[in-house]
Amino acid sequence: MEKFHAFKHKGLDVIEVPLTEEEIRECLELGNIRTEINEKVKGWIYRHPGMKSELAHAVGFMGELCFEKWLKLEGLIKDKDYVRGKSFVESLQEIEQDFTIGGKEVGVKSAPNESLDEATKYGTFLYPAKILPGEARRVLGYPDFLVQTVVSIGEKKCWLCGFADKETVVRSPTREIYDKPAHRIPIEKYRPVKELLRILRAH
Repeated sequence: MEKFHAFKHKGLDVIEVPLTEEEIRECLELGNIRTEINEKVKGWIYRHPGMKSELAHAVGFMGELCFEKWLKLEGLIKDKDYVRGKSFVESLQEIEQDFTIGGKEVGVKSAPNESLDEATKYGTFLYPAKILPGEARRVLGYPDFLVQTVVSIGEKKCWLCGFADKETVVRSPTREIYDKPAHRIPIEKYRPVKELLRILRAH
């Protein structure tokens, strides 16, 4: 049975999931399609400072794909009530969290970076501060659990860096990032995704 490489990095319990060239190509194409439909057809404009929307969406798809690959490897999907959010929706009301597993909502936040050292150099990961006015109009609230990934297209890898529960995310300090409030979640607050697996299996 295939196993994904697990290792420690700055206190994080990381699982490395490979990406194939085909998977990368498909996610890049999905990013293009989502941007085309959302922005040019529906008029939904997303903010991705310093990055084109097409790439930002593609990186998100890659993070979700790799998390799902890991869930499949661990056998969770076949024995739990499991729903993956739709890649494309007709209305804002159809937007769902990335995954709903055993009745629990799981969001996947993916950061593009070519190395874990670079991705963790500030000691935090970011998440929109939906409790504050600048982000309060988001369609989705906070998920029950937030999984953080780092995606390296050049290395063809995705690193599952851990998860934080809703309370941890909401209580994390905030600051303005590109004129929008964001939680700065300390990396030491992230727990191993193996622990999330145990929690989801228990529900």
